[in-house]
Amino acid sequence: MPASSSAPSPFRFRPIENTLLDLRFAIRMLRRQPAFTATAALTLALGIGFVATLFTLVHGIAYRGMPFAKGKQIVATDLAAPLPAEAELTQKSFSAFAVVRAAPATLSGDGAASRQAGAWISPEVFRLLGVSPRLGRAFVAEDFQPGAAPVAIIGDALWRTEFKGEEAALGRTVRIDGQPHAIVGVMPPGFGFPRNESLWRPFRGDGAAGLVIGRLHDGVTPAQASLELTLI
Repeated sequence: MPASSSAPSPFRFRPIENTLLDLRFAIRMLRRQPAFTATAALTLALGIGFVATLFTLVHGIAYRGMPFAKGKQIVATDLAAPLPAEAELTQKSFSAFAVVRAAPATLSGDGAASRQAGAWISPEVFRLLGVSPRLGRAFVAEDFQPGAAPVAIIGDALWRTEFKGEEAALGRTVRIDGQPHAIVGVMPPGFGFPRNESLWRPFRGDGAAGLVIGRLHDGVTPAQASLELTLI
């Protein structure tokens, strides 16, 4: 039975002719104010891009099957910019965030120089993954400070091939991309995060693009985290 014509409607429909007239008027106004148009377009692009980035962050690469404690709670994505500070401070879904940036490096010591798969990492990476060096130490806060002495952590395979598996490799100075670095740690066998890296250095950059990883709190799903970050 059709609804009574006197019943209020939750929607307000307008003739399409009126809509087309409004659209033409809006286009004329935007053409007359190019600076405003550019600003509005940029604002929309940034807003849409930010929400899309957050959605991708928690629906991105789930590290399933990797040898990390509760590996299904680790999610990541490639970002064009770091996660905004306000999102990190107010969110409740993640226990930690970290950044990894691939950085192939040339390693030179006593023998011939060799090209190695490497990465710059932020301070939280190893803690977030729940993995520690098998020898030596992880990076400490001082390693990430501007002007700090360059240090590096190497993988087990690199340690065995280039340093003959000797513990004396710890503290040894080698050249990485022409700069002297002290070896402070050796990672466990099979560790090659995020892909197949064998050498890691402290990330002291400006927070530019990289692989952003996060660990979800117990009981939090990617969908719940996505909703929270989108609301923030």
